[in-house]
Amino acid sequence: MWVKISVEATIEIHPGLPNYQDISDAVEGYLEAVMFPDRSAVMYLNEQGKLEGLIKNEMADYLAHISQAIFEHDYIAGNVVLVGPPDVEGNDTTLPRAWFTAHILGSDHFKLAY
Repeated sequence: MWVKISVEATIEIHPGLPNYQDISDAVEGYLEAVMFPDRSAVMYLNEQGKLEGLIKNEMADYLAHISQAIFEHDYIAGNVVLVGPPDVEGNDTTLPRAWFTAHILGSDHFKLAY
């Protein structure tokens, strides 16, 4: 699975793996990859998001900060896509359900509507 977290605080869960166009459409621009320090997941975001004046993505910013994937003074702007860690050839993998459960469903920070 892969997950899109929008600036409107919505979480979209998609089956399988996204292709480049899926990710580019979701983040509305060129891609920048942010690897979580424990190599458990990758967050794709709009490379020019801050320069284009995209608003802060509170949910994605929280995930990036608690995992120390970005510097303390930095922030995430625009929609993001989450995928699993790269395989040995550097290709994206699906986001593990256990990661999603632990970091999103298991977090008091996220309020999900069913």
